[in-house]
Amino acid sequence: MNPRLRPGLLATIQECKNLMEVKNLSPIRTYCVHLSFTAVDISVGAVGDDLFILVTGGEKPHLGTCVMAIPRPSLTGDGRISATSSVLNRTGHKDEAICRLLAEKAAVKHNAVTVCTGGFHMDHMTGDQIRELMQALKGLEM
Repeated sequence: MNPRLRPGLLATIQECKNLMEVKNLSPIRTYCVHLSFTAVDISVGAVGDDLFILVTGGEKPHLGTCVMAIPRPSLTGDGRISATSSVLNRTGHKDEAICRLLAEKAAVKHNAVTVCTGGFHMDHMTGDQIRELMQALKGLEM
């Protein structure tokens, strides 16, 4: 704990920035993916050598899943990096597909343990809208 910050007290913005520098935390980078029917907000940050991603969007943002992707050598033996994921889903939620895609993509690209959490909700999404969402996220450069 930072000795300049006492438990139970709110820190100022500058104190938080100073603490981020001490702990080697990166600022959060945010992305907004515009779709034909809504938008998805994605925040990405680093904690030491690890990454975290928060996904929100649609009509009712929420926490529907948590995916941890751990980079590893590909099982093909060709020297590429792949990822193994662990998933914790909220009952009845389908947010895993979004967070798994982003966590595994970031883990492989940055060779870093990556946690992605969040939720995207739209009532009565069509198959075309689901495909548009997933295609847009596949093309996102983080």
